[in-house]
Amino acid sequence: MHKTRSGLNRAVKSGLKFFANQKVKKILIIISASLVGMLLLVQLFYPRDRALLGTSLAAQEVSGWTSNDIKKLADELYEKSTIEVGGSGRVMLARSLSAVGVKINTSEVVEEVTNYPLWARFIPSSVFWYGHAHNEFPGSINSKTLDKFVADNEASFVTAAENARLAIDGAKVKIVKEVQGARLAADQFKSGVKRPSYKFGSSTTLDVKFVFSDPAVLSSDLLAKQKIVQAMADKQISLKYQDKTVAAAPEAVASWLVIGQDDIKSADDISVDINQEAALQFVHTEFDKIVAKAAGTTEVFLTDGVEQSRKPGPDGQAVDDGRVAADIRSAVVDGGDTNVAVAAKVIPAKIKNNHTFTKSQRGLQAYLNSLADEGDIRVSVSQLGGSGWSASYRGGEQATAASTYKLYVVAFALDQIAEGKLSYDDQVNGTSFRECMSRAIIKSDNACPEAMLEKFGRSTVNEFLYEKGYSRATTFTHSGATQTSANDLIKILTSIERGDLVKGAERDFMLGLMRSQVYRQGVPAGTSATVADKVGFLYGYLNDAAIVYHPGGTYVLSVMTDGLSWGKIAEITRKIEGIMY
Repeated sequence: MHKTRSGLNRAVKSGLKFFANQKVKKILIIISASLVGMLLLVQLFYPRDRALLGTSLAAQEVSGWTSNDIKKLADELYEKSTIEVGGSGRVMLARSLSAVGVKINTSEVVEEVTNYPLWARFIPSSVFWYGHAHNEFPGSINSKTLDKFVADNEASFVTAAENARLAIDGAKVKIVKEVQGARLAADQFKSGVKRPSYKFGSSTTLDVKFVFSDPAVLSSDLLAKQKIVQAMADKQISLKYQDKTVAAAPEAVASWLVIGQDDIKSADDISVDINQEAALQFVHTEFDKIVAKAAGTTEVFLTDGVEQSRKPGPDGQAVDDGRVAADIRSAVVDGGDTNVAVAAKVIPAKIKNNHTFTKSQRGLQAYLNSLADEGDIRVSVSQLGGSGWSASYRGGEQATAASTYKLYVVAFALDQIAEGKLSYDDQVNGTSFRECMSRAIIKSDNACPEAMLEKFGRSTVNEFLYEKGYSRATTFTHSGATQTSANDLIKILTSIERGDLVKGAERDFMLGLMRSQVYRQGVPAGTSATVADKVGFLYGYLNDAAIVYHPGGTYVLSVMTDGLSWGKIAEITRKIEGIMY
């Protein structure tokens, strides 16, 4: 131990002797001076367009960033910089600086962030500590923008007072404290905007003075009402059905309460009612398993719409919501019996109609009537040969024509041609009438018939049809889409086939177009006979107006639907033919 200590002493003495040596001192001074000189050179020549170590802009580290990079960041931060005004514990308004008319010169921001003055460069080590945080900058005010902002946002300078309110929290009725209203004068806002500096990249809260106003209902005004509502929430409600009794938990009873307190002038205006949905959900959860029974099906057998017999199905049962809700309200709100009997009601068995249709006109009409159960459908049918039967369901009702209206337009054009007032080669929509009519029927082109209507006049086409006995259900001057009816479509189909409306060559031309139209999923898909037709489809409307050359006798059929399918139209066609032939 003694030897170790002695050796340490000798080493210390030797070291002191070394540093005491003049030559060593000189070397150390030279090294130190060189290091300081090198550091000063680094500081003197540190790039003027770069931020120092430890520099941040709006809490974002920018050490070593170039002026260009800092400028990009500064521009982004300026767009994020906002002014915020709060009153009565609420944000009254929050807008960007640019919207209010405050401009922060981002070039000056860059200059400040990269500023490393000459005097600081001569202070050894300043390169390590001169960089610092830059969070606030002065702004200039554009008075015109500020004045316009104030004028455009006058309503934002006022927040309405909020009444104290009652609120349900679990099983407790609590008072939510009122909030004062606040109004900020325009001059106060302008004065607040003209502040020395603004937070960059975040929100600056203005130091302004408000005029406050009290709401109509204060917390102290609600103490008595709170006790009344709490007494309701504390009711011990039990519900019973047969042998099952369920006691509602305090939280459940409280959740059934609805407190009406919007726009009240005093505590006396507060109303209390039952949230039927919440109360009934509780009842259904607890009792549906023993109360609810699904209804069965009563099968009714009809021939041509006349009931022949029926097979009754069992009735069902369900909670009588209206009665139970009224009893719960009486128990909780009105002070009625807190033992609530869960009432049940009978659910009648569902009706399933089993139709049989005879091959008769009566059977045909009965089938069309049965379509009432199958969706939004209008149908009209008439035999031009055979037995001459006809029937319709909602046939006279006005409905959206979709592209079936093109039958009327082309028929009018052909009538004009037959009268010598027009020729097939006359021009319309950049082509001949012959080509335009072909496009309208075969491919259901829209531009051609619209151009023809523009040429003829919509009212003119209306009057042409009305003079020939068509109903006012068909109109080209409706405020929406062109309208027609299934009966009017039957009328024009009959007139075309019999040569009453368009005759001779014009009739043959039109029938040729109808036989060639490309949309065949409706009536043509429901029959094996030759079909000349025109379809219409618009939004959910699907319509088909057809002449069917059936071996048993030609007939005309129009089917107008909404929200159904081409397959349904084909099915209707098949069933109609099955009755008629």
